[in-house]
Order: sequence, then C-alpha cells, then structure tokens
Amino acid sequence: MKALLDYLAERLRKAFPNFSADQVKPQTYSVTVSFRGSGLDVDVVPILYDDDPQWYGNLVSQDDGHMLKTSIPLHLDFARKRKADHKVDFAQVVRLAKAWAKYMKSEREGFRFKSFMIELILAHLSDTGHTFNDYPKRCRTSSPI
Repeated sequence: MKALLDYLAERLRKAFPNFSADQVKPQTYSVTVSFRGSGLDVDVVPILYDDDPQWYGNLVSQDDGHMLKTSIPLHLDFARKRKADHKVDFAQVVRLAKAWAKYMKSEREGFRFKSFMIELILAHLSDTGHTFNDYPKRCRTSSPI
C-alpha cells in the first residue's frame, strides 16, 4: 500500500507542479492534496481495480485494512441524481455540512464524521422529500431540513 500511495503522490505532484511538497501528503490509505487558497483538503483514495466491466473496485478501509467494494461511476451517478433534484441547494448544503465537520474536527479531538456519511445522510433527506431551498433560515431556527 505504501508503494502505491508514494506512486500516487508523485503523480499528483506532477499534475500540480506549482504545489509545494507539504501540499501533497501520503496518509495511511490515501493521499491528501491541500489547496492553500481555499483551505480545501481532498483525499485521493486509490481503488484496487480488477477489470470489472461494471467498474467495481476495492478501497482499503482506513479503520482496519479490510477491503470495501465501491464503484466510482455509481458514486458519481448517486450524487448527480440529488444535485439534479435540488439544482443548487443540495451541493451547497453538502459543502456547508462538510465545512462544519471540518471545523468540529479542529475544535474537538477525536470528532469523526466522514465526508461520505454527510453525503449519504443528506441524500436520504433528499430522497424522503426534504427540500434544501431555505437552508440559511433553517440553520437559524434549528428546524429540520
């Protein structure tokens, strides 16, 4: 895994030649790319692909190293459907929730709320008829989305 992540980090450094070394960091099971201007960190996670015609592959779990079956095209379709249902608001609410989680992680040691879990929860709300068009008001009044 380490050799794969080192290789991936090198490829990312070539893709972003203006980045300094500390902006592309191999982690245990991913490579984090840090964008200074926005403060955005993106984890690039390799998928162990085995010629599956449906594009399934395996991620290595950060928790215990076991394999997790996934499909990038299905993940993208999943997100696109919710974005289509809520043209602007779904993506904005996801970004807001992810920013909140990042803030909480910096404030509370041990706080965990994975980015993908945020997407799943908000997708569930979308699929069960909740709207996101007035999220600033709902954040102020603490009413459910």
